[in-house]
Amino acid sequence: SIRRQRQMCIRDRIDIEHAVLNYSGDCWYIEDVSQKNGISIEKADGRKYKLAYGKPCRLERGDIIHIALTRLQII
Repeated sequence: SIRRQRQMCIRDRIDIEHAVLNYSGDCWYIEDVSQKNGISIEKADGRKYKLAYGKPCRLERGDIIHIALTRLQII
């Protein structure tokens, strides 16, 4: 799970439980589990997609996950 920590300065921008990462069939997937703020995925070619609540999205090397002001890159 991706969740906020009390000591993080972004605590007011990310829900207590915001997203879930799953590994299945040699692939990573991310799922938005909070309807409140949303998650975006930026692909290697620069295109950006907003995730639909409750629908897993396959992650690929080079993808950047955007949650509030936080960016996490898949390497």
